[in-house]
Amino acid sequence: MKAEGINPDRLPQLSVSGCLNSCARHQISPLGFTGIKRRVDNEPVDAFDLHICGSSLEGACHLGKPVGSMKKSDIPAFLGKLALTLENLDMEYADYACDKEEEFLQLIEEFKI
Repeated sequence: MKAEGINPDRLPQLSVSGCLNSCARHQISPLGFTGIKRRVDNEPVDAFDLHICGSSLEGACHLGKPVGSMKKSDIPAFLGKLALTLENLDMEYADYACDKEEEFLQLIEEFKI
């Protein structure tokens, strides 16, 4: 991403797991992915449910909001677009995703299945 002029430090900590039992704490992460299988065009594909704006901070711990699913193969493009958007807006992830949630959800919509 640095070659594209994107600062990857703007992206949050990611939690990714194929375990539905919160093994990677994906439900309380700023950006969490839970591995699943979904049918796309009647074919099973590897996919992930996406959770946003969770927190494990003491005194502010809360579950993230589930916002849909995306194909595993689309996640790099999603993260690239998110990083570019944050760079263009000169914003940090939490400010964009949690404070401008409606705008962030529009970005996610492009990648949802």
